[in-house]
Amino acid sequence: MFEQGKVAMACCVNPAWYKEPQQQQIQLFSYPLFYTQDMFVFPPDRVFSIENLAVLWTKRVALVRGYGYIGSENFSERIELKNEQAVLEFIALGRADVGIVNERVLDYFLDRHPGAVFKGPVHDRATLHIQLHRNWKPLLTPLNRAITTLLDTGKVEHILTQSGESSSQNR
Repeated sequence: MFEQGKVAMACCVNPAWYKEPQQQQIQLFSYPLFYTQDMFVFPPDRVFSIENLAVLWTKRVALVRGYGYIGSENFSERIELKNEQAVLEFIALGRADVGIVNERVLDYFLDRHPGAVFKGPVHDRATLHIQLHRNWKPLLTPLNRAITTLLDTGKVEHILTQSGESSSQNR
């Protein structure tokens, strides 16, 4: 529906995720609304160092099906699961050597299942924006003004804090 312009906008996407020429023709992006990061996650008894992504060549890597990952050319054995919850449960059972999940999802999981998995280093960081269909271009300036106001007044921080999310990297 977004592609046809029936949906004006979508929240919380990164422009780097939409590089296809047909995608570039129909979309605009707002200022960053907030920041996020994906983390490596391990079974608690099988943590290893990831100083270079090449070490993943010999590892079973649990990922979300359909997601793109920086350095994925180093993942020789990919295990693709339906969502981040499934990745975390798979890792907790020791069925993969490492996984990659969003930090907020990981922290939520660890709050409910302390010690079930080990939180490793950052895999990547991203700014999250509002994706706007080009047909709705007149909304971009007021949308960016609203985002600036929400950030300057601390409203984004408040919303993320109220929902249990850490946003220490915002602005």
